[in-house]
Amino acid sequence: REDLSDSQTEVLQKLATVYGAPSKVLNNLKAFSINKETELAVNRFISIINNLIKMGVEDKIFIDFSVVNDMKYYNGIAFKGFVEGIPVSVISGGQYDKLMNKMGKKSKAVGFAVYLDEISKLSNTYKGEE
Repeated sequence: REDLSDSQTEVLQKLATVYGAPSKVLNNLKAFSINKETELAVNRFISIINNLIKMGVEDKIFIDFSVVNDMKYYNGIAFKGFVEGIPVSVISGGQYDKLMNKMGKKSKAVGFAVYLDEISKLSNTYKGEE
């Protein structure tokens, strides 16, 4: 984006190369806290992942900061969900408080879509269909 400084652009480029299991990724995220806003975002992200770990699903989490959604729509965490055997995301979502504000609502919102057409391709593959 043209409104980012060179140092901010460099940080984003480095962040896009960060991926892996939470145990690998979380320890390295503090390096991306370049100001109070990013520090807050990093801490919030770490908190979310730690809560998921407490729920016992750490082995189901793979963090990849090169996966992005429409950031004009989302204003916080954005995510995609993948299923082994399907090369595209089957879940896509995130936080979209700005949309709620545009609708005159003073509310926070997180939502997602499940792409059943993609999931059905997997069941067809198991049946031997294409």
